[in-house]
Amino acid sequence: MICNKCGSANGDEAKFCNTCGEDIARLGETFALQDSNSSDGKKKPKNKRKLVRPSSLIALIVSLCFICLIIGCVGNTDKGIEVSVECHNELFPAIQKYAAQEGERGDVEWKLTNPNSSQRTVTVMSQIQNWTDPVSKTLNLKPNESITFRQVSFGEKLLDNQNTTPASLRLLVKKGEKVIFDETRQVEIRGVEDMPWSTGNNKYNLAFLLASWVTPRDPAVEGVISKAKERMGGNAFTGYQKNNPQLVRDQMEAIFNEFRKLGVSYVSSTIDFGKTKESQRIRLPRTSIRDKQANCVDISVLLASCYENIGLEPIIFLVPGHAFLGVVITPGENKVHFIDATNIGRSTLISIFDLETTFDAATKKGTALYLEHKKTGDIKVVNIKKCREMGVRPLF
Repeated sequence: MICNKCGSANGDEAKFCNTCGEDIARLGETFALQDSNSSDGKKKPKNKRKLVRPSSLIALIVSLCFICLIIGCVGNTDKGIEVSVECHNELFPAIQKYAAQEGERGDVEWKLTNPNSSQRTVTVMSQIQNWTDPVSKTLNLKPNESITFRQVSFGEKLLDNQNTTPASLRLLVKKGEKVIFDETRQVEIRGVEDMPWSTGNNKYNLAFLLASWVTPRDPAVEGVISKAKERMGGNAFTGYQKNNPQLVRDQMEAIFNEFRKLGVSYVSSTIDFGKTKESQRIRLPRTSIRDKQANCVDISVLLASCYENIGLEPIIFLVPGHAFLGVVITPGENKVHFIDATNIGRSTLISIFDLETTFDAATKKGTALYLEHKKTGDIKVVNIKKCREMGVRPLF
């Protein structure tokens, strides 16, 4: 063994250097320890593994998810669909029916805007609860697009309503199955005989709807026709088939006199309890026949219903505070028989004293009214045939 201090050689069993006395036995142990750590394939210390705690792993996963969410939101922000809606507070069955048939008008006006950079699909629904079925429409809104459209809710149950009745109008917008707009507004359903004449300052702009009250196929009207035709030679109404102006007048008179026989008389009644200023109750022909009374508009739609039933072309004329009727003498021409039937209930004695039938007096007055208001220009014409061409159908 070589001494590390002085370099002298010593025996393998020596514990101290023979020259300098250095403790060489301790030095041998040090060398032995070093040899055991060498790479000669002998014993090596084991590497200890560090364990990761479960709580630290969960925290790491949550942190990564949160980072991904932030990145996703920044890159794809989903803004809500902007919804605005307006609706009428009063709903008239006649308007609801016409609007439903026409498909362009409506009592609910929607406006939807998509502020996103990609297309959105939504479903819009409106319903008069307990009165109509839901009406829905699906819209594909392009990026930054606004769409305005109207919806109308109509059901035959509305035509059974006789008086102004409160109701709930539900308005709903869904994106897939998610509801993004849901409101219920209170409205009033007007009686079926309530007629709105105007919207805003446009006087009589809804007068064409008067054709809805002309109901030629109503059973009550048919009953009068079957009785009145007995007054005609041949027991039949032929309309314009004979191409005879006098025959047209005779048919008008036969129906007029049948109503006199039934006891129908004039009554001045225009009372209206609705909020809409330009509206009026107009009796349907079935009501006038049942009650045996009618005002100027009532009697005009009553006779017009019968005249249209037999193939004639009635025209209703509206002048300030009054209405009267006309019938085209020959189709395609402007010649008209005028009749103001408000005298329908007058006594036969008056006709005897005046030497003039009640029907003759009615046609004379109708002609005078037309000539008077034609000069002043304050006359509104409701041609029933043209209204039918516009899509205005009878209420019943």
